[in-house]
Amino acid sequence: MEKTHLRRHGAAEEIIGDPMERTPCGRIFVQSSGSYSGYVQGTRDDSGRYFVSPDLDSALKVKFQDQTIILDHEFQNGFPRLGATFGLVVDSAVGQDNMAGNSFNYAYISATGELHKAGDPATTDSSSFNTAFGTNQHVESAIFTLGDNGEILASWTNTNGQTLPVQFAMSLNRQLVISANSGAYSARFGGESAPSARLFCRANDHP
Repeated sequence: MEKTHLRRHGAAEEIIGDPMERTPCGRIFVQSSGSYSGYVQGTRDDSGRYFVSPDLDSALKVKFQDQTIILDHEFQNGFPRLGATFGLVVDSAVGQDNMAGNSFNYAYISATGELHKAGDPATTDSSSFNTAFGTNQHVESAIFTLGDNGEILASWTNTNGQTLPVQFAMSLNRQLVISANSGAYSARFGGESAPSARLFCRANDHP
Protein backbone atom coordinates (compact mmCIF):
# COMPACT_ATOMS: atom_id res chain seq x y z
CA MET A 1 0.00 0.00 0.00
CA GLU A 2 1.38 3.39 -0.93
CA LYS A 3 2.24 5.55 2.02
CA THR A 4 0.42 8.87 2.28
CA HIS A 5 2.56 11.88 3.18
CA LEU A 6 2.30 15.64 3.27
CA ARG A 7 3.68 18.34 1.02
CA ARG A 8 3.60 21.86 2.45
CA HIS A 9 2.57 24.90 0.41
CA GLY A 10 2.99 27.85 2.76
CA ALA A 11 0.19 27.67 5.31
CA ALA A 12 -1.60 24.89 3.43
CA GLU A 13 -0.83 21.20 3.24
CA GLU A 14 -1.60 18.74 0.48
CA ILE A 15 -1.92 15.01 0.93
CA ILE A 16 0.20 13.07 -1.55
CA GLY A 17 -0.43 9.40 -2.22
CA ASP A 18 -3.22 7.08 -3.28
CA PRO A 19 -6.38 9.25 -3.15
CA MET A 20 -8.53 6.20 -2.46
CA GLU A 21 -6.44 5.05 0.49
CA ARG A 22 -8.23 5.46 3.80
CA THR A 23 -5.98 6.39 6.71
CA PRO A 24 -7.22 5.15 10.09
CA CYS A 25 -7.95 8.10 12.34
CA GLY A 26 -9.96 6.40 15.05
CA ARG A 27 -11.37 8.82 17.57
CA ILE A 28 -10.90 12.59 17.53
CA PHE A 29 -9.28 14.03 20.65
CA VAL A 30 -9.92 17.72 21.38
CA GLN A 31 -7.60 19.90 23.45
CA SER A 32 -8.89 23.40 24.14
CA SER A 33 -6.75 26.43 24.89
CA GLY A 34 -8.38 26.32 28.32
CA SER A 35 -8.24 23.37 30.69
CA TYR A 36 -10.96 21.30 29.01
CA SER A 37 -10.24 18.29 26.81
CA GLY A 38 -12.24 15.35 25.53
CA TYR A 39 -13.46 13.55 22.42
CA VAL A 40 -15.84 14.42 19.63
CA GLN A 41 -18.95 12.42 20.49
CA GLY A 42 -20.69 9.98 18.16
CA THR A 43 -24.11 11.41 18.90
CA ARG A 44 -25.08 14.91 17.82
CA ASP A 45 -27.09 17.42 19.82
CA ASP A 46 -30.63 18.52 18.93
CA SER A 47 -29.13 21.10 16.55
CA GLY A 48 -27.29 18.42 14.57
CA ARG A 49 -23.93 19.67 15.84
CA TYR A 50 -21.01 17.66 17.20
CA PHE A 51 -19.90 18.35 20.74
CA VAL A 52 -17.02 17.40 23.02
CA SER A 53 -17.14 15.21 26.12
CA PRO A 54 -14.56 13.22 28.13
CA ASP A 55 -16.55 10.03 27.40
CA LEU A 56 -14.31 7.77 25.31
CA ASP A 57 -16.90 4.96 25.14
CA SER A 58 -19.28 7.05 23.01
CA ALA A 59 -16.67 8.90 20.95
CA LEU A 60 -17.10 9.25 17.19
CA LYS A 61 -15.00 6.93 15.00
CA VAL A 62 -13.70 8.11 11.64
CA LYS A 63 -11.28 7.49 8.78
CA PHE A 64 -9.34 10.03 6.73
CA GLN A 65 -9.39 9.97 2.92
CA ASP A 66 -8.39 12.55 0.32
CA GLN A 67 -9.00 15.68 2.44
CA THR A 68 -12.21 14.30 3.91
CA ILE A 69 -13.09 12.75 7.25
CA ILE A 70 -15.39 9.78 6.72
CA LEU A 71 -17.70 8.62 9.49
CA ASP A 72 -17.74 4.95 10.40
CA HIS A 73 -20.99 3.37 9.18
CA GLU A 74 -22.48 3.07 12.66
CA PHE A 75 -22.35 6.87 13.02
CA GLN A 76 -23.52 8.00 9.57
CA ASN A 77 -27.34 8.00 9.69
CA GLY A 78 -27.43 9.23 6.10
CA PHE A 79 -24.43 11.57 6.36
CA PRO A 80 -21.10 10.04 5.24
CA ARG A 81 -18.72 12.89 6.12
CA LEU A 82 -17.67 15.14 8.94
CA GLY A 83 -17.77 18.70 7.62
CA ALA A 84 -18.83 22.27 8.34
CA THR A 85 -22.15 24.08 7.82
CA PHE A 86 -21.88 27.87 7.56
CA GLY A 87 -23.25 29.71 10.59
CA LEU A 88 -26.56 31.54 10.86
CA VAL A 89 -25.13 34.80 12.22
CA VAL A 90 -23.11 36.56 9.51
CA ASP A 91 -20.56 39.37 9.67
CA SER A 92 -22.00 41.67 7.01
CA ALA A 93 -18.59 43.18 6.27
CA VAL A 94 -17.34 39.80 5.04
CA GLY A 95 -20.55 38.22 3.77
CA GLN A 96 -22.29 34.88 3.57
CA ASP A 97 -20.11 31.78 3.06
CA ASN A 98 -16.87 33.74 3.58
CA MET A 99 -14.20 33.66 6.28
CA ALA A 100 -11.60 36.35 7.03
CA GLY A 101 -8.84 36.91 9.56
CA ASN A 102 -10.62 39.98 10.95
CA SER A 103 -14.08 38.40 11.16
CA PHE A 104 -16.09 36.26 13.59
CA ASN A 105 -17.73 34.31 10.73
CA TYR A 106 -17.88 30.62 11.54
CA ALA A 107 -19.24 27.23 10.50
CA TYR A 108 -20.70 24.46 12.66
CA ILE A 109 -18.90 21.11 12.71
CA SER A 110 -21.64 18.74 11.61
CA ALA A 111 -22.30 15.59 9.61
CA THR A 112 -22.64 16.28 5.88
CA GLY A 113 -23.22 14.79 2.48
CA GLU A 114 -20.38 14.23 0.02
CA LEU A 115 -20.99 16.82 -2.74
CA HIS A 116 -18.26 19.28 -1.76
CA LYS A 117 -14.94 19.02 -3.62
CA ALA A 118 -11.57 20.19 -2.30
CA GLY A 119 -10.81 23.78 -3.26
CA ASP A 120 -14.42 24.65 -4.08
CA PRO A 121 -16.45 27.28 -2.20
CA ALA A 122 -19.28 26.20 0.07
CA THR A 123 -21.99 24.34 -1.79
CA THR A 124 -25.57 23.21 -1.36
CA ASP A 125 -25.43 19.84 0.38
CA SER A 126 -27.20 17.93 3.10
CA SER A 127 -26.03 18.31 6.67
CA SER A 128 -27.23 17.27 10.10
CA PHE A 129 -27.49 20.96 11.08
CA ASN A 130 -29.65 21.82 8.05
CA THR A 131 -31.89 18.84 8.75
CA ALA A 132 -32.34 19.79 12.41
CA PHE A 133 -33.13 23.44 11.67
CA GLY A 134 -34.87 23.14 8.31
CA THR A 135 -32.28 25.50 6.80
CA ASN A 136 -30.23 25.37 3.62
CA GLN A 137 -26.90 26.77 4.79
CA HIS A 138 -24.00 25.95 2.49
CA VAL A 139 -21.50 23.24 3.35
CA GLU A 140 -17.80 22.44 2.96
CA SER A 141 -16.41 19.01 3.82
CA ALA A 142 -13.27 18.33 1.72
CA ILE A 143 -11.31 20.73 3.91
CA PHE A 144 -9.07 18.64 6.18
CA THR A 145 -5.40 17.65 6.20
CA LEU A 146 -3.30 15.73 8.70
CA GLY A 147 -0.39 17.57 10.28
CA ASP A 148 2.28 16.54 12.75
CA ASN A 149 1.32 14.05 15.46
CA GLY A 150 -2.00 13.36 13.74
CA GLU A 151 -3.29 16.90 14.21
CA ILE A 152 -6.35 17.65 12.08
CA LEU A 153 -5.98 20.95 10.19
CA ALA A 154 -8.81 22.68 8.36
CA SER A 155 -9.23 25.28 5.63
CA TRP A 156 -12.13 27.19 4.07
CA THR A 157 -12.63 28.36 0.48
CA ASN A 158 -14.41 31.69 0.04
CA THR A 159 -16.82 32.56 -2.74
CA ASN A 160 -13.97 34.28 -4.65
CA GLY A 161 -11.96 31.05 -4.68
CA GLN A 162 -9.50 32.10 -1.96
CA THR A 163 -8.63 29.27 0.43
CA LEU A 164 -7.42 30.16 3.90
CA PRO A 165 -6.59 28.22 7.07
CA VAL A 166 -9.21 28.17 9.81
CA GLN A 167 -9.10 27.33 13.50
CA PHE A 168 -11.30 25.17 15.67
CA ALA A 169 -13.15 26.61 18.65
CA MET A 170 -15.70 25.39 21.18
CA SER A 171 -18.96 27.18 21.86
CA LEU A 172 -20.46 27.68 25.32
CA ASN A 173 -22.08 24.22 25.09
CA ARG A 174 -18.83 22.60 23.89
CA GLN A 175 -20.04 22.38 20.33
CA LEU A 176 -17.29 22.62 17.72
CA VAL A 177 -17.00 25.35 15.11
CA ILE A 178 -14.35 26.59 12.69
CA SER A 179 -13.44 30.23 12.14
CA ALA A 180 -10.56 32.12 10.53
CA ASN A 181 -10.31 34.08 13.79
CA SER A 182 -11.26 32.01 16.82
CA GLY A 183 -10.55 35.01 19.06
CA ALA A 184 -13.09 37.14 17.20
CA TYR A 185 -15.60 34.28 17.36
CA SER A 186 -15.03 33.88 21.10
CA ALA A 187 -15.37 37.62 21.71
CA ARG A 188 -18.62 37.71 19.73
CA PHE A 189 -20.29 34.62 21.17
CA GLY A 190 -18.76 33.58 24.46
CA GLY A 191 -15.65 35.37 25.65
CA GLU A 192 -13.33 33.07 27.59
CA SER A 193 -16.03 30.38 27.57
CA ALA A 194 -15.48 29.77 23.83
CA PRO A 195 -11.80 28.81 23.66
CA SER A 196 -9.82 27.82 20.60
CA ALA A 197 -9.11 24.11 20.26
CA ARG A 198 -6.82 21.61 18.52
CA LEU A 199 -8.04 18.27 17.17
CA PHE A 200 -6.00 15.08 16.85
CA CYS A 201 -6.57 11.62 15.38
CA ARG A 202 -6.23 9.01 18.11
CA ALA A 203 -6.24 5.65 16.35
CA ASN A 204 -4.98 3.81 19.43
CA ASP A 205 -7.40 5.24 22.00
CA HIS A 206 -9.88 2.53 22.97
CA PRO A 207 -12.42 2.26 25.80
